[in-house]
Amino acid sequence: MPLCYYRNYTPKIKASEEYRINNNIDLGRYVSLLIGASEHYYEIIGTPKRLENIINYYTLKPEKGYVNNSNVSFEHRIIQFSEQSGFNQVFLSEEIDPITKEIFEYETIELLPNGQLRFGIFDKNGDRINAADPSHSAAGKPAKCMWCHESTINQMFSPQLDFVGYLTATNFQNILIGYRESNRAQKLALTDGVDYSQTQQHTLTELLYISFMEPSAERLSTEWNLPLAEVQTRLSGFSTHIYEEFPFLGELYYRKDIENLAPLAGLSVSSSVRESSLIEVNHLSE
Repeated sequence: MPLCYYRNYTPKIKASEEYRINNNIDLGRYVSLLIGASEHYYEIIGTPKRLENIINYYTLKPEKGYVNNSNVSFEHRIIQFSEQSGFNQVFLSEEIDPITKEIFEYETIELLPNGQLRFGIFDKNGDRINAADPSHSAAGKPAKCMWCHESTINQMFSPQLDFVGYLTATNFQNILIGYRESNRAQKLALTDGVDYSQTQQHTLTELLYISFMEPSAERLSTEWNLPLAEVQTRLSGFSTHIYEEFPFLGELYYRKDIENLAPLAGLSVSSSVRESSLIEVNHLSE
């Protein structure tokens, strides 16, 4: 963790009522603060504020991929990439209007020396932003990139047309799969750091922030150190929902609706971990 992040962030955690009383904070809150606040994620992972500071570090190959049927973007995508050299590679996506060729925004994926992926989202001017524009893309925030990619170079999941001047869809797909498998083999060969064979850890991390952002009464009872019956009484006026991806979590509430009922105030979190947030915290600058 960068020293500047530690110096700016830790005192704010320790100053929260939750920490002062309990001498700790909820692990789900901590994970939500680490990756669910884009500026925190960018500081931890070291994503530059300008796109040019990423692209100038690599040599992009002349061939490009074209995606006209993205599972993520509502626009077309032009994909550029550098050669893979160990844990060193970049993928650059341009979100474009298929008619005017106007570029709406950019996304980057980089391979880091420890095998992890680093994500960046940039506006049309190349300035780093917290989330993809929902009018052009469903990519959301970097945490959603992490959820979708699972530290892996994704192949295309939908059929694509071929476009003159670009790699054929088949060739591009084969290139992506080749890079993915090469990267996977290199990660599994690492002898220290992240154990990439423990793929379930990705889901367990998701469950930490999901169950925090959308807690059950049982979870709140443990978190708030209150009897379940008292928690249920406090929540009696709020509706519940089922989380479609993990229905076994049971009847859930939205954190933003019930946070003010907590007996102790914790450090505030963004209103969404994955999606563009109405409330986006940045405790590094506040």
